[in-house]
Amino acid sequence: MTLPREVLTTLLAFLDGFWLEHGFGPTARELQRGLGLSSTSVAWYQASAAARLGWLEWEPGKPRTMRLTAAGRAMVRGNDQDLATWLLRLERLVAELDGCRRVSLEVLFTLSGSMVPLARFETKGGSLAEEEG
Repeated sequence: MTLPREVLTTLLAFLDGFWLEHGFGPTARELQRGLGLSSTSVAWYQASAAARLGWLEWEPGKPRTMRLTAAGRAMVRGNDQDLATWLLRLERLVAELDGCRRVSLEVLFTLSGSMVPLARFETKGGSLAEEEG
């Protein structure tokens, strides 16, 4: 059983947002309604397919335990290690730029469909430094 990528990403994003908002997993009915599906059976089918792929998990017989795995979180939120790698690459690039007085980087993340600033960096003497305040 496979899911189209857009179905999978919608499911994972919904589950991630539900956890961030409530601190626990959704019921089958909440999953169905949140994803706009026709029945709880379809919701469980999609959740089971994602679980078989290693993107989410739950404790059988225990309500509200559905959660993203580390792989699922990385798919939805990105990977912190990837961010650190990109920051290093950007720092090296900035160091190689001649005549550039200032380069800024703003790290954003998505929360409930809105882009929220996480951190800002700017060049100082050929390297990136996090801005204060």
